[in-house]
Amino acid sequence: MVPKNGVVYDDWFLPSKDELNQIYHNLKVERLGNFSTIDNYLSSSEADVHVAWSQYFDNGIQRKSDRTNEIAIRPVRAF
Repeated sequence: MVPKNGVVYDDWFLPSKDELNQIYHNLKVERLGNFSTIDNYLSSSEADVHVAWSQYFDNGIQRKSDRTNEIAIRPVRAF
């Protein structure tokens, strides 16, 4: 980790599917946060051992995604 102004930020995490949905509605829909409209973002919420929930940022739909697929992430520090 690279310190910024002498501080190390080590509290980043993947948002849950509910937090990711709030990010979509509160930031992406309001055109904040520089989100890509074509990306499907992975959440930390598991559906089972091989599947996690993700959210499409072009239409807000959440669906189950196989973890072996290449999916964008959007880590957050605080919500």
